[in-house]
Amino acid sequence: MKIIKKGATRLVFLIGNYAFKVPNFTYCHLHFLHGCYACWSERDYTKRFKVLSDVYEKISPTIFCSWFGLLSVQKRVVELDRDLTEDECFYFFNQTEDTKMQNFGYLKGKLVCIDYA
Repeated sequence: MKIIKKGATRLVFLIGNYAFKVPNFTYCHLHFLHGCYACWSERDYTKRFKVLSDVYEKISPTIFCSWFGLLSVQKRVVELDRDLTEDECFYFFNQTEDTKMQNFGYLKGKLVCIDYA
């Protein structure tokens, strides 16, 4: 198990083939609420765009999200170890404006966005 504490609004627990995201309760109440919303928002995004393969293929889909966004589960990706190119930033523009390498990874050999809330 690996715990990622870099995010301001969520903590991520990497276990097996899955990433478990929980709102960050260690900093302040406002960040916790933003984390809840981010979890819920990613699940909603996954559900809405599942039928649009060109959009759905750009994300690591959220498999499950509990009520109020207290826990979300995504497929685990291989972490990106480089900055995005300009072309990649443009390609992912509709998913996120935060194009730091921590928000991306490889799922089944394809570059995907993992933080698209």
